Amino acid sequence: MVEEKSFSDQEIMTKIKEIIGKIVLMSPDEISDDASFVDDIGMESIDFLDVAFRLEETFGISLPRQGLIQRFADRFGPEELFREGKITEKASLLLKLGFPEVDPSRITEGMREEEVLSLVNAQTYLNLVKRGLEIAQWKPGQCDKCQATDFIPADKEKLEFPGGEVPLGPVFTCESCNNMMVPPEFDEELINQLS
Repeated sequence: MVEEKSFSDQEIMTKIKEIIGKIVLMSPDEISDDASFVDDIGMESIDFLDVAFRLEETFGISLPRQGLIQRFADRFGPEELFREGKITEKASLLLKLGFPEVDPSRITEGMREEEVLSLVNAQTYLNLVKRGLEIAQWKPGQCDKCQATDFIPADKEKLEFPGGEVPLGPVFTCESCNNMMVPPEFDEELINQLS
């Protein structure tokens, strides 16, 4: 479990720009909050994984390994989000909800899959880190089975999870009934908005 720390948006943004600067060999001061990491800075897809690993290490969080569209393609099926290499209306709605920092006019049905990465900017990573911190510091309020409020941290390495997906945040066990309590999904708010 991550040590509880709070970071201001500015502190997070400064770290993001330092990490990006090291990867693309630029001064952090040259990276604007809304510069496209692909179009303006020249990042490649492999660079995005490097950024994620460095952010995880810096902030003590876990981030999803797949992009937003890929995560939802697993949930809804790829045919709901992609047709002939282009995003569908449902995928464009998902991107508009998932990238609130991006001008919605840049997100249109029919965009090519590879164009989605051009939407990512420092603000995108700020939102991801903030959500990662929320999940890393999550604690259950009460047990959903017995309503008890006493929990002990569980060792995720020793547990089996439905579908084999290990949660990104801490897991707790109810001291009263031994019920396993897992944090909300990374995309829970988006899932609720799309439902």
